[in-house]
Amino acid sequence: MKHGLPTAPLASGLRGAGGGAVDNPASEHFNRSQSTYPASNPVQTTGATSLSLHTSNWGRVERVVVSNFGRAGVYVNAGMAAQSNFFSGMNIFIPAKSPSAVGIFYGTGNPKYDVWGDYWEHLYIIPTTAAHTGIYLQACDSITFVSTHIEPSKAKGIVFDYSVNSDWPSGIFFQSLDVYDNSIANIGTPNTAYGLALNKITNFSRVNGATIHYLRNLQVMDLHPFSRTKIYLNTRQSIGNLALPVALDYIDTDLDGIARTGVDAKITPSRPGVYRVRGQITAGSGSASSSIAAMLYKNGSIVVGRNIANNSGQQASSLTQAWVTFNGSTDYVQLFAQTNSTSTVLYSGNSYDTWLEVEAPISQ
Repeated sequence: MKHGLPTAPLASGLRGAGGGAVDNPASEHFNRSQSTYPASNPVQTTGATSLSLHTSNWGRVERVVVSNFGRAGVYVNAGMAAQSNFFSGMNIFIPAKSPSAVGIFYGTGNPKYDVWGDYWEHLYIIPTTAAHTGIYLQACDSITFVSTHIEPSKAKGIVFDYSVNSDWPSGIFFQSLDVYDNSIANIGTPNTAYGLALNKITNFSRVNGATIHYLRNLQVMDLHPFSRTKIYLNTRQSIGNLALPVALDYIDTDLDGIARTGVDAKITPSRPGVYRVRGQITAGSGSASSSIAAMLYKNGSIVVGRNIANNSGQQASSLTQAWVTFNGSTDYVQLFAQTNSTSTVLYSGNSYDTWLEVEAPISQ
């Protein structure tokens, strides 16, 4: 998609401490060891902004403290083609007196234009109420954030807004991100048919209650980017003609600590989303017309996968799989087994005969 550009020159550039504009930020090195904004500043009223970038191209903003603002600490106007600006050492304190304020806001609600190419490093945002938002991304792409901290307050850490244009934001890259216990969320639905460049996070900090958030069009390149859990049968078990859970009793892989073994063996994913679930049972030779069935049960009652294999006079394995949606808290999956004969012994003692595994999530 081509980036939208305005058809006529636009007036203002970067607004500084006094509310004045830097008309040509491409040639300015806006450097303040501390630029706090007093409440008496006329631009610091409800709905006002501390730093506004409109036609700012290749500008440079360094070592700035932004506070005492109304609507947004830094406002990059997507409708006026700001692009390729550099920010370093920014500290944004979101005041409690502005209950719905945003630390950094990209976008104006204009679906025609977007901002691209900006680079942020050493960014620290301090929300002070749960209604605050650290970074709000609407009409923008190809923006890089390096070493970003948003803490504390259990606020909205990062919002990707696709409600204005479903093609943006895309290609947003966070390297070394600490959101503390603040959320990461989508508004609207990205245009997946368009094949957007994914927004990505690397070096995601898990401290202070932070969790990895799986959202459509967001990829977390973590050490363990997906949940992977596998449990298997290590102790002999017989099955009969009544469907019962397999007492998988050994953990092969459990990155998130979500597996339970034994007579109530189950996997309960801790992250909401759609997972690939697979289960297999293996049994020895059965009598004439004997068959075995592996089944996946969600929450103990809903069959989400089933496969039947013939073990009449021969060893057989029955493998079943399904895409299953989990709520990330109470939903779980179990492997059930059944035979049409009186009794069959399941193979056990290794990870490849009788097992249950869960991978992903792929989306939320």
